[in-house]
Amino acid sequence: APYRGIADVLIEDNTFLNWRNGAVSIGCVEGAIVRNNRFLAGPEAPAGVEDRPHVPIRVFNATRVSIRGNRIEDGRELFPGAIEVTDDCDAVDVRDNTLLRGVSHAPPG
Repeated sequence: APYRGIADVLIEDNTFLNWRNGAVSIGCVEGAIVRNNRFLAGPEAPAGVEDRPHVPIRVFNATRVSIRGNRIEDGRELFPGAIEVTDDCDAVDVRDNTLLRGVSHAPPG
């Protein structure tokens, strides 16, 4: 069985502003919730690395993960669907997330 030594992770009510290739990575986890976060990238956001698309949320080698109620505002090239879940994951629930492409935002304040 794959190593999943991290358990019961909660990432909630955060703002990730002008992140580069990835904002949140959930890996080697058994039980995680990523909810009600904002991922914002305006015109001043950095370019990606090695021509890879940007991935706001990436999940790998994980089980029992819930990704709900997040808001992604980004005009850059994103991973299809903006949330990447690799094949080595089980029981990943992705729903009720909002993706707005090409939106220019005002920084939180």
